[in-house]
Amino acid sequence: MGLHGKMNKSKAVSVFLLSDILFVTVAAIFSISIVMDDLPVFLTQLAIFIPVPATLATAVIGLSCYYLLLLYLGGVYRKNRNLSKRKQLSDVSGSLIAGLSVLFVFNFGIFELFAYTNAWNTYLQLIIIGISCLAAPRMIITQIIQSLIKKGIWQYDAILVGSAATLKDAFTEITILSNRSGYRISQVLSTDYVPLKDGLSDVTVLSKSAELKQIITLRKPDEIIIALPSFNSKTISEILTMSKNRNITVKILPDITAILEGFVKIDHVASPPFITITNKGLPVWQQIFKRLYDILISIIGILMMLPFFPFIAWKIKKTSPGPIFYLQERIGKNGHPFQMIKFRTMYINAEEDGPSLSSENDQRVTPFGRFLRRWRLDEIPQFANVFKGDMALVGPRPERQHYIDQLLKKTPHFSRLLSVKPGITSMGMVKFGYAENLDQMIKRLRYDMIYMENLSLYVDFKIFLYTLKTLLLGEGK
Repeated sequence: MGLHGKMNKSKAVSVFLLSDILFVTVAAIFSISIVMDDLPVFLTQLAIFIPVPATLATAVIGLSCYYLLLLYLGGVYRKNRNLSKRKQLSDVSGSLIAGLSVLFVFNFGIFELFAYTNAWNTYLQLIIIGISCLAAPRMIITQIIQSLIKKGIWQYDAILVGSAATLKDAFTEITILSNRSGYRISQVLSTDYVPLKDGLSDVTVLSKSAELKQIITLRKPDEIIIALPSFNSKTISEILTMSKNRNITVKILPDITAILEGFVKIDHVASPPFITITNKGLPVWQQIFKRLYDILISIIGILMMLPFFPFIAWKIKKTSPGPIFYLQERIGKNGHPFQMIKFRTMYINAEEDGPSLSSENDQRVTPFGRFLRRWRLDEIPQFANVFKGDMALVGPRPERQHYIDQLLKKTPHFSRLLSVKPGITSMGMVKFGYAENLDQMIKRLRYDMIYMENLSLYVDFKIFLYTLKTLLLGEGK
């Protein structure tokens, strides 16, 4: 299958960005003309953020930059976004409506906005202008790209992974429907190391699964397509891990029943019948909000508990010799180690025989340490880790390298948890609690994987509320 014009998803994002830069200026000019009578009010507010004289030109530039910021925060420049006209319309419209609402409230105030008789008429006009100038061009470009795909001019680089029994049929099916999906299978990996030449003469067939990681790193494909029997879940898990860490979309042919750990959806019926495992993550604006929220809550938490610190410190020293705080190296986001701080709850030299997980009746835990653990008070110093940025309030619990190495041998997809910041609390902690052995850690891992595939501020908030309930009722262990 010849390659007429390879255009990966990163280049597609660049095309949309260049279009947006042009049309946001058009949208800003039309928008400024609509609010010309109230322009002095807007310019006065813009002057707070723009360190240049407030003029008509700066208003256009400022509003253009604001529109681009809204699109960025709305996640329209993500590499793994679906190529859909409906998605373009909904994402751009949602970003504009939210952004213009904030802009109007900021300029006029909530109550003054209702008193301003022409506010809603102006608001609707700006929404219509924004959608016409930004969403419409994106939908047109999407239609053009889809047409280029059908003509074989625009193609996405994909790697096909499967067994000897499934590869040929999978490759044939994908090739037949490539004019609808835009896939170009540039590499084929046979997981059972059987050379496949018949019917695949235009494609390089690999013989070692270890080569997949090297090819993904060098080629950086847009997608990985899996055609494996359901019993080969280990290989699927390894592929999912590699793809998640590299922001590569994974698609699986639906004739298998492999365990899927991602959010699953069926592609458009006109495309090959794939099951897509999306690389879901928080939108940019939610990432920013979450970080600000983490900083705020960590400051409040430290200030609220500060009066109790002297008593806790005195009690720790009184009940057992040793330091007040306990520092331990944990592994954070992207595998970076950091020093996690806690109130000491065990006798000193508790792990002189090597790393060991705590159990419910652990004799290494001091009497006061047991009290601290029950009410999760030993975790309070971790607010300092949150403020510093090593941790978040909500996220998978950080583990030690010793246990990570063991987990990776049994569950290779554990490394996916390292793509986000660890947290003080997590879905695993809420649903399962502290783990006493490796098997329990694996069971808790399932809940953290569910959290990873449902990332949102709403889920974080629910986990935070459940954690507060645990604290208030003293249900920790």
